[in-house]
Amino acid sequence: THQYLAVGCSRSSIIPKHFYDETYSYKNYIQIWMFDLPNIKTTLCPTNHKLICLIPINDGGAIWTLKWSPSCSSPSAYLAAGTSSGSIYLYKIFSQQSVTSYQSTNTIIPFYKSSKIIRFLLNEPNNHTQCLAIDWSTHDPNRLVASYSNGFIALFHVNTNAKHLIEI
Repeated sequence: THQYLAVGCSRSSIIPKHFYDETYSYKNYIQIWMFDLPNIKTTLCPTNHKLICLIPINDGGAIWTLKWSPSCSSPSAYLAAGTSSGSIYLYKIFSQQSVTSYQSTNTIIPFYKSSKIIRFLLNEPNNHTQCLAIDWSTHDPNRLVASYSNGFIALFHVNTNAKHLIEI
């Protein structure tokens, strides 16, 4: 059984402190790890894991939150990333073909490359607000809720059938 983990972070070497009423934009990455868990109930420490993908975010800043869409039908998965720039980025990450091709080569870590990325922004006058948390609706797979550092909560409608969501 394969399980996947998305990891994002802030780059404290660039900006040591982040303040809630400021936005921060700098290049960052999301890492996608694949774990081989033969028995999830008894596996305490997975030994077989691989970094399978790096997703560059050129101006997102710190990645405060990552959420997989709960209603993704195989072989695709959608990942939303909330950042210190205030943007939410949406990616179509996996296809069975990409995981299989990675396992066959096992030498090169693929980068997610897309000329079009779905990006959500909060339309508010101050425009100095970070996206701190996101979650997918369990009732409607096309809805994404986000909370911001200024106290705003936004509900976005996501079209997961959009052609902009290009597979790696």
